[in-house]
Amino acid sequence: MNSLIRLTGDFQTARGSRPGPATLPAKGTVTAEKISHIRKSLETVLSKWPKDAIIEDILVSVEYRQIVAKSNRIKEMLNGGKDSEPELSIRGARYLDFNGNHPRHLMTHYVPEATIRSTISKLRECERIVVDNFDGLMNADKMVALVKNDKLKQKWNPAVSHTLTRSGFAQLIRDSYYVNEFRIDKPPAATDENAIVTLFETERDPQDLFEELHIDVSPANLLENSVLLTETEYRTLLERAPYLVAMSVIDLASYAPMSDEGSASPAISSLPEYPTDEPVIGVIDTPFEEKYPPYFSNWVDYRSCLPEGINPTAGDYRHGTCVSSLIVDAQAQNPSLDDHCGHFRVRHFGVATAGKFSSFTVMKHIERIVAENQDIKVWNISLGSMEEVSRNSISPEAALLDKLQQKYDVLFVVAGTNQENGKPTYLGSPADSINALVVNAVNRNNEPASYTRRGPVLSFHHKPDLAYYGGDKGDVITACCGTGAYPAVGTSFAAPLIARKAAYLIYKMHLSCELAKALLIDAACAWTKPEDMDRLGYGIVPVQIEKILETSNDEIRFMLSGVATERENYNFNFPVPVSGATYPSVARATLCYFPKCNRNQGVDYTDTELDLHFGRIGNDGRIKSLLPNNQGEEDCTTDEEKARKKLRKWDNVKHIAEPLTSRSKPKKVYANPMWGMMIRKSSRYQRGSHDPQRFGVVVTIHNLKGENRIDSFMRQCSAIGWIVERVEIDNELKIYEHSQVEVEFE
Repeated sequence: MNSLIRLTGDFQTARGSRPGPATLPAKGTVTAEKISHIRKSLETVLSKWPKDAIIEDILVSVEYRQIVAKSNRIKEMLNGGKDSEPELSIRGARYLDFNGNHPRHLMTHYVPEATIRSTISKLRECERIVVDNFDGLMNADKMVALVKNDKLKQKWNPAVSHTLTRSGFAQLIRDSYYVNEFRIDKPPAATDENAIVTLFETERDPQDLFEELHIDVSPANLLENSVLLTETEYRTLLERAPYLVAMSVIDLASYAPMSDEGSASPAISSLPEYPTDEPVIGVIDTPFEEKYPPYFSNWVDYRSCLPEGINPTAGDYRHGTCVSSLIVDAQAQNPSLDDHCGHFRVRHFGVATAGKFSSFTVMKHIERIVAENQDIKVWNISLGSMEEVSRNSISPEAALLDKLQQKYDVLFVVAGTNQENGKPTYLGSPADSINALVVNAVNRNNEPASYTRRGPVLSFHHKPDLAYYGGDKGDVITACCGTGAYPAVGTSFAAPLIARKAAYLIYKMHLSCELAKALLIDAACAWTKPEDMDRLGYGIVPVQIEKILETSNDEIRFMLSGVATERENYNFNFPVPVSGATYPSVARATLCYFPKCNRNQGVDYTDTELDLHFGRIGNDGRIKSLLPNNQGEEDCTTDEEKARKKLRKWDNVKHIAEPLTSRSKPKKVYANPMWGMMIRKSSRYQRGSHDPQRFGVVVTIHNLKGENRIDSFMRQCSAIGWIVERVEIDNELKIYEHSQVEVEFE
């Protein structure tokens, strides 16, 4: 078997080119009637906006004709001047008819009335210019002439317009092509239960808003701009200020119940009575059994977060205790699932009792727990909602996990939630977390378990990430609670088995969270993506950790980490082995990164996009990526909808691969025999993001001739400046053991 290789080296950077003048698509047209319709819709917004609104500005939504790229959002419409560009006023985004024939964006802006009136005036003048100077219609040819005609430029003012510049007029035409109309969006419907309500971001503090509306809300029920409201309070809010409500979800979470029938015989294990230097995994779940402590209780540091006066019943302990039992000693009760990862300690936080509980309360606990326990790098969460996640917004629970993961450099392993009795089939929160490693369950036949729910989330993001064994009817996972063994079935018990592997990679193999996630996904996917990615994610993770950290002798697997600082981050020095005039190989690559996220942006949730290009370097100097992809190139013709669905734009996992079949053939070697990797960084915002974005990439190269070329690959990498290191399991374990030794200074 060949070891995993770690490459360390620098990526070169380059800034992207500035956008050119405003143009229209080749067959695009904008008529004076279309401009008039947009103007009148904006006038309707002004007439319908409540005169007694308790916020300073107006929340106006713009419906686009399609799913728009950042470059095609409005720029001149709703422009309030310097430092008040339209993109800075966006307060939400969602899809209309995403799964239908005409998917399109709806974005909500928060702008002053004066800005809206100014836009109305601009549109009225724009309409007049189109009628008087362009026969009532603008097309691509007229736009090219407009921006390039120096004679027209000289006579534009005042001959054409006293108020609009030529570039401002051109941008209004481009905006008008992509915009259908403006409107005031309807708030979410009322619920019959307590709800977590998210308010649009305005200049007002949420607590002040509720005081003015005479709704008594405790500060303890506020988390940033989300608030926990009773059914009556929510209905009052919708009656008095419906325009404030961006989104809402029911404040109830639960997990699949476990059987009450456990084995009366003690669990058998060779687990040492006390741990030594084993890594710690954090568990946030129901309470841990202390009255009748299980055999592994010395390995669990239990801390109750339940309110005073709550006395858990026997059933309240079962779920959390069984989850911790699998993390500590899964191999004892499930020999066929022995992952060779050893044993782990657990720091267990009991935050909820059995059945339904307040997810808002759990969120408050999670935020505090993670902040106070920053020595823990891997957290397991097997609690989740039975309600389906929204197609247009991330749940508040998932948004919190994404924020904490990015802020504290930790990895959350989250159960994919279960369905019961034909109830909701889409994932429940927090399994819609983008940054977390979300795990669904399969049975022993590698088929989706009967209770498995499905993605995607936000209409296109791949979730779950992975699948693993979680038991099913007649074929359970064995876990332990108290003195007995219990039959465990559910994604709740697949997740801790993956948390073990993630912790092994991060703690013992010294990998970053990004690389650990990428390596697990790459190993699960191998050379064939599952047909049912909505339920299996990128595939089923191998049982033994060696199958993740090692590969066959005819394969080379290397990994590298980096930080994307500019638009283009590249390295053109990957010496993929050559045989004669060809590369006798196929390749795959997996990129993972954890971007900052903004729930207020709705479907446009992630702030940063990293686009992966990896492959041969053509004679034109450009990378011929494993997945054809011309995003970022001057000749790019990929529209936003295709980029999101096919090229995974804005998804924080990119997996590109060539097929490995009996018909796979060697590939031509170009003038430059090296392969290249380009990671293009872009921001959700026009001004761009200067924040560096960490990433991890795993690459696997399969030799079609069955040759072992790893030694020559490593020598060539060293010769051209890479720092090359074999990730030998035994060596890494020794390093970990030495790092845990306490040194006493005299």
